[in-house]
Amino acid sequence: SSICLVCSSPSAHSLHFGARTCKACAAFFRRTISMGIHYACTSVAATVPCSIHYHLRMICRACRYEKCLGVGMKEGMVQRKLDENNKSSPPKHRKGINTELRASSNYGARGVNQGWKEDEPVPAEPMQDRRSSSTSKDSFDVRQGPFMNSDDVIAHYRDSEMALHDRRRMLHAPDARLLDLFDDREEAPFRREHLREFNIATFAGPSRSDLMCVVEQTRDLSLFKRLTIRSDKTLVVRYVYTVDYVLASAFLTEKLGMKENILVLIDGTFLRMKPLPLTGYEENAHAQFKTAQEWETNKAFIPLFIRKWTEVIIPFCEMRLSFNEYVLLKTLIVYQMVRYRLTEDGRRLCSQHRDMIISALHRTAELEGVHDPVQRVGEIILLMSTIINYTSSLIRQCFNITVCNQLNADTEIKLDSMIQEMCTWKF
Repeated sequence: SSICLVCSSPSAHSLHFGARTCKACAAFFRRTISMGIHYACTSVAATVPCSIHYHLRMICRACRYEKCLGVGMKEGMVQRKLDENNKSSPPKHRKGINTELRASSNYGARGVNQGWKEDEPVPAEPMQDRRSSSTSKDSFDVRQGPFMNSDDVIAHYRDSEMALHDRRRMLHAPDARLLDLFDDREEAPFRREHLREFNIATFAGPSRSDLMCVVEQTRDLSLFKRLTIRSDKTLVVRYVYTVDYVLASAFLTEKLGMKENILVLIDGTFLRMKPLPLTGYEENAHAQFKTAQEWETNKAFIPLFIRKWTEVIIPFCEMRLSFNEYVLLKTLIVYQMVRYRLTEDGRRLCSQHRDMIISALHRTAELEGVHDPVQRVGEIILLMSTIINYTSSLIRQCFNITVCNQLNADTEIKLDSMIQEMCTWKF
């Protein structure tokens, strides 16, 4: 069975900490133990445990944690894994949550991204204080890389994300007005009334206009401006596009769709996730579709959307990220995933810029009055592993669709030529 014993998600394909659970519940359990978090039940009837289901598992974390223990997940297995990583690593003169982060962010050891080895953990604290009392234009030059101060880094990536929202609003919100370009830019590129229901008959995968939006944002990356080799730049574009495709949807869903159980995509369309949509693999499912093309397209993409909902969007919403945390997390994931694919010079630059983003996350926590900035950044980095796992799966699936000819010739999914070019290289 692939049913999660905690939340009944159909995506529990392996054992985690002694019990068969989905990755989202495993990540929740690991965060709870490693961070020493204590929860209070949200139920008014203390004697009745809350219902824990993958649609509702974020409602009461206390009962979710108790159910994790009840199905056999073992706290000691989390701590033992942390201890093993600490013993095998040289001591670091850092404090707080860093030892836990070293264990949780060693993606290669946990098999999150096959073929990608992580030999340097994500720092849990800033490498140095990069803040500066100067806010002049000269103090912020994206070509200077790691010498930017954290306040300016935050402002730069925030502005870049808001500009991306403006482009998406112009492209995908047909009823939007010109004045809308200047309203609540950080909240979302759309309002609820702009959203259109997803239609498998007209869906053709990611579009060139979406790619155009992201290419413009990639040009704003401080790392991208420092790279000199074309292959490195192309690689960064691929990863920025893929990470944005995953994370922007999570952000939009939190802002516009979670209360209604709808998954919002970056083009302003939405899918109803309660009940879950047909995957196309159910018995006699083909009879539900007008054409074989629709059926094949549904089978290729809808299971990915369901996984995004259960493995990425629900944990993302649980974190309640601020807008600044969201834009920095998105950049950090790109840098973490792309680093070991770059040339030697590109890897060196990427490490510098990655550390710069970590410092900016700490600074954001301080500015937002977080009681323990180190713990907050640690929780964000733990969330990052879940997102990287799903993003890697998305890359493999898009590669299979475009290259491995999974589909019959008569029902081939026709992706845009430039999107197809991006997918044909298994990055």
